[in-house]
Amino acid sequence: MQTTGAVSAAALPLATVAGVTLSGGASVAGAKSMLTSIEARFSAAVTVKVTSLSLWNLTYGSAVNPANLRVRYDAAAKTAIWTFPSFVGGSLPDGRYQAKLDDAGITDISGRPLDGDRNGTAGGDYAFQLSRLFGDANGDGAIKPADAVAFKSAYYTSRARTGYQSRFDFNSDGIISDLDRTADEARYGTVLAELGTSATASTGPAITPTVSSATGAFVTDPQIKTITIAARRRQTDPWTNFSVKTVPAGLTMASPVLSKYGGDTTRKLAASGYFYTTKVNGKWWMVDPEGNLYFDNAVGVIGPRIFPDNSASFVAKFGEGKVGNVNWATWVRSWLRDIGYNSAGPWGTPSIQAVAGQKTNYTLLLDVMSTFAMGSGFGSLGLGHANFRNGVIPVFDPAFPGYCSTFMSNVLPQVYPGLNTRSDPYLVGYMTDNELPWSTCTIDNYFKLGATDPNRLAAQAWLTARGRSTPTAQDRVDFQTYVAETYFRITSQAIRAYDPNHIVGCRFLGGDTATPYLFKAARKYLDLVTVNYYSSMTPGHVIESAVAAADIAYVSSDMYAKGVDSGMANTSGYGYTVKTQADRGAYYQQMMLSVLGSAHGVGASWISLIDNDLSDPVPEPTNQNSNKGLMTVQYPLTQNANPYKPLTDRIRDVNLNLYPLSAYLTRASIAGTVFRDTNRDGVRQSSEPGLANWRIFVDQNKNGVFDAGEINTFTSSTGTYKLAALPAGTFRVYEVVQKGWTRTKPVGASPLGYYDVVLDTNQIVSGKDFGNYLT
Repeated sequence: MQTTGAVSAAALPLATVAGVTLSGGASVAGAKSMLTSIEARFSAAVTVKVTSLSLWNLTYGSAVNPANLRVRYDAAAKTAIWTFPSFVGGSLPDGRYQAKLDDAGITDISGRPLDGDRNGTAGGDYAFQLSRLFGDANGDGAIKPADAVAFKSAYYTSRARTGYQSRFDFNSDGIISDLDRTADEARYGTVLAELGTSATASTGPAITPTVSSATGAFVTDPQIKTITIAARRRQTDPWTNFSVKTVPAGLTMASPVLSKYGGDTTRKLAASGYFYTTKVNGKWWMVDPEGNLYFDNAVGVIGPRIFPDNSASFVAKFGEGKVGNVNWATWVRSWLRDIGYNSAGPWGTPSIQAVAGQKTNYTLLLDVMSTFAMGSGFGSLGLGHANFRNGVIPVFDPAFPGYCSTFMSNVLPQVYPGLNTRSDPYLVGYMTDNELPWSTCTIDNYFKLGATDPNRLAAQAWLTARGRSTPTAQDRVDFQTYVAETYFRITSQAIRAYDPNHIVGCRFLGGDTATPYLFKAARKYLDLVTVNYYSSMTPGHVIESAVAAADIAYVSSDMYAKGVDSGMANTSGYGYTVKTQADRGAYYQQMMLSVLGSAHGVGASWISLIDNDLSDPVPEPTNQNSNKGLMTVQYPLTQNANPYKPLTDRIRDVNLNLYPLSAYLTRASIAGTVFRDTNRDGVRQSSEPGLANWRIFVDQNKNGVFDAGEINTFTSSTGTYKLAALPAGTFRVYEVVQKGWTRTKPVGASPLGYYDVVLDTNQIVSGKDFGNYLT
């Protein structure tokens, strides 16, 4: 019998692969900066499942877990589309991949397996290869100057702005921000074919000292003097004279042998294998992994920054690819060590330093709140930091804690490929965010959010729990404290759950020093704060006063002054402009002497290695045309070739003498007498004897009683005492009243009766007497 009409399914041609594209239509050839999907088009209708596609990362020798894949089938187009939502930005990680479409896992409507090898019979896998390397603009498998320039054309754009390119959006949040730039710069010089090969890890050579001191007793007077320099905030402002403290040119003090991390080997504490903060004799310090007292002296934005007008010079000096990276990393480490820097601040490229075998201390800026808010539409790009809806941070969003945890465990390792931060002794620590809008995180602004916004609801619930619907003045203050504590608690817990070994801090604006609650909230959860203070040439006392109230260590961060003699316009950025590079150096010395002589300063950071680049196609608004660097964008190979040598000479004069300068600057003292006030009038008469062996102490935690570890001394046989070797700062001085005695001076019933003494550098204060009578 002969049939007519429909042909049986079994008689139809076998399904084959008609083509494979990537990320919405791109060819499989060449590396992709972002690889967010694999699209397999078939010649006939098929049935597929997630496991129909298998992926093997050839670079790192590992299979991609199918749990990280999703698939959907477009019947009209006969196309299966696999996506990777579990990975950062929805993209496969960097690497070369062997892919296979499994014949048994793909069947046509009659259940026949895929004819993957196109031999006319059912069965046979379809194999192909693909590659992903973030930042690779031309697909050649290497990040070269041309790729860096291409990325710069999209930096600081968003989907709503002209110039946005999704291929450079590392976390696919619709905004190409500092997170994306960091991921891009971390890969500069990477060659895909070289990934996965082991690199010899460098422990880092010891830092060469100037003069060795075996005792650590520094007595040299650096002859600090005060000079006047002219400065202005805006180019239209008149010049204003400022008095700044400086050291002599070519200063050489008796300096200790330094550890490989830059610590003072003559002053030892317990070694933890990582950096930490602690207080020694009333002054906060960092301690390096080997247990040496350490001052973190850093430069920010250390990376091979490539722009249209310096790319040729960069390649000529250092080369390309891995060789170029090694050459650049070796050079920059030596160049900075030569002028006394021991660390890399935020926005650096520690991955490149590590691969090149030139490891140095470094700090990572996470921007967890900023990226969370921008990714959820609550935030947007701002001037030097993120902007937030109504000026508040979405800290009460129930998704924020999970985001922080995922960021640490999943995003961070991919942003910095090759770094195992948890066990890296060179990592100083993590900064949670940069310049969040603390002053506008008011309960009134939270109340202006949408009616169903979880952050508004949390603010309302907080106030309701206090029994009010309208906030009082005290409620407003307490709520801002609550916001800060909630943020510090969530972020610090997420960081320490992932990495319990390293310092945790946060970066603040100088204006935040006017909000006392903020640093007290930070002290509960953080090891230190950093302060970007742009609105004063001499902010030391303001910063010290703010952190002293909370007794928390600080780093003076983003320091810079711009020089007119650089020839740059200097209209971008909030810092001061001075007339010459020598004046920039005088500003640096003033800032450093202030930090080194303070009770809470543990580090400092210059804002940038190089200047703003005038050929940057899409500059961040605060970094457009200003002389912020230690060098020009052409990377001068030697100090003598650097047109900013008058600046770096003055930097060296301080940096090579960090520890003896700190010792010299922390020689202030408080002195007085404890006497028997026979007539109980609170005034010592010549006939009233001193009281021996009475304890005098600095009440560092301000609880009114002496606690172990607090600075203290005992009176002499004549009743005199001296609290010596103190840094600049504020000190609350008490006596321990012995049994059977009552204090008459200073006035106040026990445990009251104390002196609050504000010390300047090397200031000697006397006459802080205590009178007592025997009852």
